[in-house]
Amino acid sequence: MSLLRPLACAAALCALVLARPAHLDAAWSAAALVWVYLVAVVALPGLLLRRWLAPDDDMLEWATFGLVAGLVLHLAAAELCLRLGAPTMAWLPCMFAGAACWRRSQCAPAPAPSSWWWLALAAAACLRAHHRDPSSRPADYDPDLLWHAGNAAEYLRGPIMQDPRVAGLAFDYHVHAYALPAVAARSLGLEIASCTMSLLSALVPVLVVLVGCALARRIAGAKAGVAAGLALLLACDPALALRALGLQAAEAWRSNAFFEAGLWNSPTTAFGLLLFLATLERVCAFLRATRAGSVGWSLAAQIVVSAWAMAGAKGSTAPVLVAGLAAAGAWLAWRARSWRQPLFAAALLALAGSAPVFARLVGSHDGYAQSMFRVEPFAAFVDAASVQAVGLGSPAAWLLFPAWLLLFAGPSLAWAARGAWREARGAAEGAASPDVGFRAALTGCVLAGFGAALLVSAAGLSQLFFAYNSIACLAVLGASACASAGAAFATLVAAPFFLCGAVRLATQVQHHARPRAQPGVEALRWLDDVAALRRDSREDALLVARSETLLLSAYAERRVALETPRFTPIWHAARRAGRDPRAPFLELAQEAGRALSGDGEAMQALLRRSGASEAWLVSDGARLVDGRPVFAGGCAARKAAGP
Repeated sequence: MSLLRPLACAAALCALVLARPAHLDAAWSAAALVWVYLVAVVALPGLLLRRWLAPDDDMLEWATFGLVAGLVLHLAAAELCLRLGAPTMAWLPCMFAGAACWRRSQCAPAPAPSSWWWLALAAAACLRAHHRDPSSRPADYDPDLLWHAGNAAEYLRGPIMQDPRVAGLAFDYHVHAYALPAVAARSLGLEIASCTMSLLSALVPVLVVLVGCALARRIAGAKAGVAAGLALLLACDPALALRALGLQAAEAWRSNAFFEAGLWNSPTTAFGLLLFLATLERVCAFLRATRAGSVGWSLAAQIVVSAWAMAGAKGSTAPVLVAGLAAAGAWLAWRARSWRQPLFAAALLALAGSAPVFARLVGSHDGYAQSMFRVEPFAAFVDAASVQAVGLGSPAAWLLFPAWLLLFAGPSLAWAARGAWREARGAAEGAASPDVGFRAALTGCVLAGFGAALLVSAAGLSQLFFAYNSIACLAVLGASACASAGAAFATLVAAPFFLCGAVRLATQVQHHARPRAQPGVEALRWLDDVAALRRDSREDALLVARSETLLLSAYAERRVALETPRFTPIWHAARRAGRDPRAPFLELAQEAGRALSGDGEAMQALLRRSGASEAWLVSDGARLVDGRPVFAGGCAARKAAGP
């Protein structure tokens, strides 16, 4: 079997992903180290594993889904090594699995014709990556990514996690997306924040685009693959693109279409979407194998493992996938007057894989599900700027719902509607597509995602995470419908959305490539002090400081006694109930204040609460002004307690 071409494709993708951050101030030496790690530890074992599990892949599918298989394999290895107390040894089981699969893989994959657009789309997606390296620009960061960087550092401290910003508070969160940046950074001697926020920030979003391409290409050809990739890459709120052109009046038509923000600014959302699509791809293979008369126990195991990884990366994916598959099975059962539908088996397999993780996330009082969500139908629609402008008391507001849905979902909605109508007519005439079951599964996931997003509400419109899964499915379903149905009118409707997406992409590339001022002396001094603190303190050290900047937990990679409680489930629950969200943390804040004043008893209480082996008192001169950090001094730290 020749690995040269697919490995070269995977290496080229890794190079594209890392070249953009390196262009935006990341060190080329660090980018080279991460490239070696990605190719040797993720891509190569993943390609070998995928070749063994899916021998019918052509070259393009092998390279794309091989990288995804490598990510899942790396996650499983990291979880295993984490429980053994050696997370940086995750490369060892990855290489062992790759060697085992090498002996089972004998034949080379079929060539993929007209696959030049694969790397072209990857290059366009890499241009959209915009995160500068925080190790050289501490004041130029994305707050969401900074929060995730602190979580990634906490991931390495063991399977029982604490909130790194409120030490001692349990942290039940979907953390699977942090395995790659955290383990790679620690293994290579790099900063976790740098890997999370810069070097590896583009990999998973780019793979989401490429997996959407490959999935649509499988069921409807190369034309559908390109259309699906563009739909995912150019997805945006049209109002944002028009406003960038100077049309300020477009602000009134904002539709809360934050899919691009979830894809590019949230590692958990991006990784969840990637594994959501990857699990659906395995469902597609399972349906084809079942139709051919093969039970496919290997495929069943792959669905279970992929669903486990998916649910632990983003909690909003599992209910959409399971409900969508079950609903699609029920629809086909009703139409065929037979309950023997393989989609029911696929739904049970997805449920078996995701249930353990999902039950922990939903059932825990320290998780976000119980504190954020409440039943409030159509809250996402009602909150849209266009609806607010018309007024909720007006009957015309509800007439805007179809227009809002089209603005929110983007061009694929028109394609998918046309394709669904053609599919229904074909089924009635006895000419249904051979992939009718998989198309039904995509449609079921679309409805399940939008249904959940429109049924509940949450702080910061977090209920829209359910709908992001729907948009990913719509991109695949709509593109395949367009390619097979020749939907000229639907394509005409979609053209303005693509134009807005292209404008948004161009403005974002221009904005992110704009030169930034060099960091000041105080900022560089602060970074040096934090690096010294990270080097001198133990992994489970507790930092006691007056700070609400999120900086210490991410850059120092240590827990902080009370950095900020704003991102905790307790805070959200208190705000939802109309109580003072700071009240539950007053005692802890007073305890931290006494420890900073030299009270040894308060310091010991903090150590017992967090289970830390040592404590450091930190005098941090950083503060937030208009949401950005200002460094008025260094970050002096002295050890206050411990052996």
